[in-house]
Amino acid sequence: MRVNRALKCTLSRRARWIFVAAMLKSASTFPATCLAETTGFARLFLGQHHLAKQDLYLPRLIDAWGVNIVCIQHVSAVRPNLELMA
Repeated sequence: MRVNRALKCTLSRRARWIFVAAMLKSASTFPATCLAETTGFARLFLGQHHLAKQDLYLPRLIDAWGVNIVCIQHVSAVRPNLELMA
């Protein structure tokens, strides 16, 4: 009973995310690391694997729902990514 209540509370609230969308070779790792250290948020990659860096991966978005994160990712503004971001 207590576990169900905690799970509902965790899933019902959306955590804060800082999403750094950057171009390749733009030195964006340093600002993202500074943001993570300053805020205390976890660093997390929201793609499926590092070979497909430009696509968001729905299961990772769901896993990160209740966690405050800083994500740095090279993303494309294609329809599936835009829909997942919305």
